[in-house]
Amino acid sequence: AAKLLQPGPLLEALAAQIQQRFSADHLRAPHLAQICAAYCHARFLDSRHMSEVVALARISLQEALPLELTWLARAAMDARADHAQLLLKEAALLTSERGQMLPYELRVVASTFGPRAATFLAEPLG
Repeated sequence: AAKLLQPGPLLEALAAQIQQRFSADHLRAPHLAQICAAYCHARFLDSRHMSEVVALARISLQEALPLELTWLARAAMDARADHAQLLLKEAALLTSERGQMLPYELRVVASTFGPRAATFLAEPLG
């Protein structure tokens, strides 16, 4: 019988697979947002890996929907990824330019880009 992996090793193995696909598959911000949502739910906060996700996501950030932008921003903040502050500001601007949002989207956007983001942006870089 196969031994089940603990969440840490499993996510590390998946992150390695995703890392290999960064250049080959041209992952776009909406795809990366889905990955970030999974990372947040599993509390997988590898700063180095998320720094690469942030750099790649910023290339196509304008393609992401408001909810996807929140997933990217939350993961970047939680992991303390390089350029998380820049991604957060860009994502907040893009979200503010979007049209009508559903009530649950408004709740998540307000939670991500409200006091939580202000607290994160007020912290010293380090």
